[in-house]
Amino acid sequence: MNFRSLIILATVIGGCAQSQSVEDTAIGKSVVVSGTVASPQAGVVVIEEFAMEQRKFAAYDTVEVSANAFDHTLYFDVPGYYRLNFYNKQFVNLIIDEDDIEVNVDGSDVNGFVEIKGSKDIDHLTRLNQVLQGFADREAGINQTFQTAVAAKNNEQIEQMRDDYMSLQEEKAEAIKVEISKMGISLAAMQAVGLLDKDKEFAFVDELTSGLIKKYPNVEFVKNLSTEIERMRPVAVGSTAPEISLQNPDGQVTPLSSFRGKYVLVDFWAEWCKPCRAENPNIVKAYHRFKDKGFEVYGVSLDRTRDKWLKAIADDGLEWTQVSDLQYFNSEAARTYNISAIPFSILVNPEGVIIAKNLRGKALHEKLEEVLN
Repeated sequence: MNFRSLIILATVIGGCAQSQSVEDTAIGKSVVVSGTVASPQAGVVVIEEFAMEQRKFAAYDTVEVSANAFDHTLYFDVPGYYRLNFYNKQFVNLIIDEDDIEVNVDGSDVNGFVEIKGSKDIDHLTRLNQVLQGFADREAGINQTFQTAVAAKNNEQIEQMRDDYMSLQEEKAEAIKVEISKMGISLAAMQAVGLLDKDKEFAFVDELTSGLIKKYPNVEFVKNLSTEIERMRPVAVGSTAPEISLQNPDGQVTPLSSFRGKYVLVDFWAEWCKPCRAENPNIVKAYHRFKDKGFEVYGVSLDRTRDKWLKAIADDGLEWTQVSDLQYFNSEAARTYNISAIPFSILVNPEGVIIAKNLRGKALHEKLEEVLN
């Protein structure tokens, strides 16, 4: 529930992508970076570019400060994420694309005064930060109530806080999408999309990525985002779930496709995964509630030890089909579904099409009620 400023460039790296129009590829594209330094220091002001491959800033150009002002024409081939380094004492993140930018700073304090004018991208991200701060305050309130409920062992309130938090995350995602839509096809939108769950918001992110690729075909961040989206596409909502053919505990291969005609929750879990084990009672409840109405669960374990896997099945009362090749994240199924963390689940309709992902808690029951009437 911790709030992290979007303008910290680490967020940019979280969702990477591909970039830039034909006219932007001409060598000699430029913007003017000007401004004032209230407390000029000895040394130079450096313009640094964030390098995707090295995942760090590197010196790109220098700026001459005369008295307390500077006016510098920055030439570049490809738009991207930069920062002004004032004497290694203050750093200001920028997006260099189409706009001339005015930057006024203190210059002597890492937390000193900063004012950025003229950049539509920075204006958009500043507005998004304000929206996120509002959600961070609400998250902090839920967290405080949750911790109090845990201390008091108030299970009813604990569950309520979990539901409230999940509802708040859905509300936040919608607010982020609204702000991204206002940004248009821009590097600000490229940065902001890293805040979204790309599984849940695949259609939105996919559409945005298509626009980013057309406008920024040479920007590495956009290329990486495009690669990520294409990797996700086979298991996106609306796609047919890829086949899984692993052995059950008796050594028999039980393919996922054998459950066509039913709604199937494909649940990736493991004995060692505490969040998975915590969610198991909820899945057990859903299974017994809906199994006679056309619902099935297909458990895919990322365990490494057969005995621990079987003990967890028995301890948690998992009565549905379980399969595993006991290969941890190297499991054939994990690779097919691009699994990098668990719990992970998809809900498949009777035709084998993915209709939802990562439904947990009350959300799983609500979705099953919806599709099974």
